Amino acid sequence: MESFTTLRAKLGDSHPDTLASASHLAAAHEKQGHVEAALKLYRYVLEERRYKLATTGQRISADLPSVLTLSSLGTLLYNENRLTEAMPLLREYHSMCRERWGDSHPETLTALHDLGRGHLQRQEMDEARKCLQGAKNGAIEVLGATHAHTLIFTKSLATLDRRCDRLASSPPQLAPSSRSQQVVGRSRSLQEIAELAEARRAKAWGAASLLLTPVSAEPSAGPSAEPSAQGGEESRLESERVTTDSAATANTASSWISLSELRTDGTSALDC
Repeated sequence: MESFTTLRAKLGDSHPDTLASASHLAAAHEKQGHVEAALKLYRYVLEERRYKLATTGQRISADLPSVLTLSSLGTLLYNENRLTEAMPLLREYHSMCRERWGDSHPETLTALHDLGRGHLQRQEMDEARKCLQGAKNGAIEVLGATHAHTLIFTKSLATLDRRCDRLASSPPQLAPSSRSQQVVGRSRSLQEIAELAEARRAKAWGAASLLLTPVSAEPSAGPSAEPSAQGGEESRLESERVTTDSAATANTASSWISLSELRTDGTSALDC
């Protein structure tokens, strides 16, 4: 870090030695897993090289360090699954390789393979097949069928075939609109059942309240004629029995009504 800082202070931001030191430092951060630090340095180097080449009217493909920095930045973003940022760089790197070395150069074929892998990760199957098949065919022609690069390209193409087979054999998913309609219909049915149950419960509570309400007994009128001595005694005993029974009935009914009044949750004593 001190070397890069020293060179930057002495030679400036765009000096070749400063940019070379920054590239080495970026690679060290990448190896140690410091992704954001590595990305920051790679971007810094690439921007400075682009600016310097633009002022001299040169293309990036004419400057090998710039091409390699472009490759390093795009590959790191791809490895971090940041495909939105990586894909433009991978396309540009493949284009620079074609300009610098031609279509059949191993580095160009490798760049084409990496671009195909990016399309595969984005589920862009047609573009991925075009790139991977082109890389494999070129590697077989230039390097041979048993070369390490050819075997890697063949493996990537087989991965593409397996993913396409899985997508073709997977069952179609239910449309979201149909699922939403089913859920809404089921919710309405449950609501109707709940309302019906509540109505029946209220009706039962009303009937129970009527049964538990005490009925006031009217006192019966005595006989118009004066009873005999024996009849008078029987009448007195019968009157006492009726009075006692009425009081017991009233006490029992009152206790039921008090119990029902205590049930403030809306259920009757009969529900217990």
